[in-house]
Formats: sequence, structure tokens, C-alpha cells
Amino acid sequence: MPQPEHNSWLASDQGNIIDLLNPDPGQISIQDIADGLSKVCRFNGQIKEFYSVAQHSMHVAELVPDQFKLQALLHDASEAYICDVPTPFKRMLGDAYSIVEQRLMVTIGQALDCDLSELHPTVKQADRIMVVSERDALQTVPMKWSPEYEDVPRYPNFCPKTNYTTGQIARQFVDCYRRYKELPR
Repeated sequence: MPQPEHNSWLASDQGNIIDLLNPDPGQISIQDIADGLSKVCRFNGQIKEFYSVAQHSMHVAELVPDQFKLQALLHDASEAYICDVPTPFKRMLGDAYSIVEQRLMVTIGQALDCDLSELHPTVKQADRIMVVSERDALQTVPMKWSPEYEDVPRYPNFCPKTNYTTGQIARQFVDCYRRYKELPR
């Protein structure tokens, strides 16, 4: 694929060109997503040990029924290309960030045959369970947030494994993708 004439694109490690203004489903690869998410640290790196967005996504998928596992695994897939922006900062960026994020999610969904345009409430709830469980387990001094976060249940006996390499995490993510793609949705 030729490079776009504007400067709103990025190149993936696998040689794909991701045009942030007009992303092409043909340029999306599960390997790029797995590699990217395995290297992006949760909580903007403000945790005791490295723990990736890919690990987070795999845990979210564990919490949902089979028909939502693929969507749960891919719920943060755009972050492989535009990083994990902390929620308060994301809110401050407003439409500028959310438009690019939504455009990428729709394109990723088209490429990987999974509706990512609107996350199912089950996936959103599992994501919320994981974010507070991860915060409690990974931050030295976890700060309380608003009641809509604090009132959710926690992941049962959550004990994050932080001794994986990013390559191991990416392989696990791709393996999950292959398994979940075969499940009825």
C-alpha cells in the first residue's frame, strides 16, 4: 500500500500502514494488535510492575460468556495504534481522540469480523471489574475513584502475572483470538 500523502498515518512492525484519517481493514493484522497491546503498559505505567493492555484484555475476556469473548478480547484493540490514554486525559481531549478511536475500532472490527462499534454492556462491566481489580493489585497506593467504579465486584482472587515477556504475551493474545474467533457469536 502506498503511503498516504498526508502525515496522519503510522507504520506497523509488520509493514502495514494505518491511516488514522481513513483506516483500511486490509492493513489491520491481529499480530500487529497483539504486538502493540503487549507493549502498552496499563495505567500509563503508574504501577508497581509492567502489566500490559493485552493481559488486561485477556482477563476481560475470561469474565464474559462465550458469545462476547472475542469482543472483550478486542475491546481496546485501537490502543495498539494510538496507545492507552488515561481516562481523565481522554475526556479532556474530547472529540478529537474519540473520533479517531471509534474510526479505528470500526475498521478493526471489519478486519477481524467482530462488531466493535458499540461494546456490549457485559463487556463494559467486565472491563470495569478488571480496571478496579488491576488498580487494587498493581498500584502501591491505590486511590479510590467514583462510586460507579468502587461499587463493582472485583475479579475473584486476582493475582496478575507480571513475569512474561512481551513476546509471550503477544503469543497468548493471538492464541486467545484464534480460540474465540471459533466460538458462536
